[in-house]
Amino acid sequence: MATRIRVTYDATVDAAYIYLRTPRLGDRLGPTLLCERDPETPAWVNVDVDAFTGRVAGIEVLGAWAGLPAELLADAERIDGRHAATRCAERLGWMVQVE
Repeated sequence: MATRIRVTYDATVDAAYIYLRTPRLGDRLGPTLLCERDPETPAWVNVDVDAFTGRVAGIEVLGAWAGLPAELLADAERIDGRHAATRCAERLGWMVQVE
């Protein structure tokens, strides 16, 4: 069974998010593991962990253009300029109103 991994990319902040599973209503992520950043490397990574199972739920890549393959970003769902609270809610599967 092939699983399609969802990837989103926001060029306004040069950040990509790689979903390792589909968020469900009521999911709670945490902690977010902030990986040590090497100043010589243009990209850095944060890993979201499911608070209940301890499994990795997704990976955020900052400096994505320099750190990920161009083909991956070209195929990614574009979320350019969306409000940060909306993006966070989408990642967590919450339904919220953002003004």
